[in-house]
Amino acid sequence: MSEPADEEEYGPLTDAHRALLDLLLRDEFPGVAELRAQVAFARSWQNGDDFVEFRVDRAAPAAPVTSHVPAEARVGEGPSIEIWLWVDDDGYLSTIETIDATRDDDGVVRESSAAWFR
Repeated sequence: MSEPADEEEYGPLTDAHRALLDLLLRDEFPGVAELRAQVAFARSWQNGDDFVEFRVDRAAPAAPVTSHVPAEARVGEGPSIEIWLWVDDDGYLSTIETIDATRDDDGVVRESSAAWFR
């Protein structure tokens, strides 16, 4: 992960970033309505191949989430890509992280290397 970006490096959400947020925010969980509302206030920055970082205008409602990773998705069978949505301590969209994960039969990650698809 690179050093944090300057504010001018953040721009409007790309179609890919918006699609990932739509995927991660499709299910119902505590705070999802606020996180969905934050998308309209968010700017993004592609931090290397594995991370998308967000800056959200604090005019958006904070989410009362109970976890720093309230949503995750898995793409693919067998070796798959895990996509995690991180929320900061204040309840705002923070980061999407992608991990290329190979799991054993018990669902435990036995190999992991970062991977991002654009």
